[in-house]
Amino acid sequence: QSTWAYAARRKEEGTRFFGRGAVTKALRKYRAAIEALLKRADDISDETRTSVLLPCHLNIAACALKDGSHAEAVTAASAALAIAPTNVKGLWRRAQAYVELGEFDQCSADCQALLAVEPENVAAKKLAARAQKAAADQRN
Repeated sequence: QSTWAYAARRKEEGTRFFGRGAVTKALRKYRAAIEALLKRADDISDETRTSVLLPCHLNIAACALKDGSHAEAVTAASAALAIAPTNVKGLWRRAQAYVELGEFDQCSADCQALLAVEPENVAAKKLAARAQKAAADQRN
């Protein structure tokens, strides 16, 4: 089987585990997909590789948020954003992680970047306001 098929299958398995609430198993599958694509992907185009890498990084961020592993969520969302800098899910998940880590300025920056892509995103507006208030409280 091709590297891409193996990685795509691991991603789908991870998605099924995540849907059932098995976050640890989902993480294992997403990481296996990424590892395969990074180690043995010479025969795969960048576009094809990205079609699995991006959702895997985003899904790892979602798993990490669900697990309360906020630093890992930042790392995974940042990896997704390195691939697609204006990805709304990546910006949203990293902003959520930043606010939980008390990194309010970074959270605000991600919310602003998200709002530049989706100006009417109510959740991002609320999180940005929460982060700005928390940052102001922290300075006082």
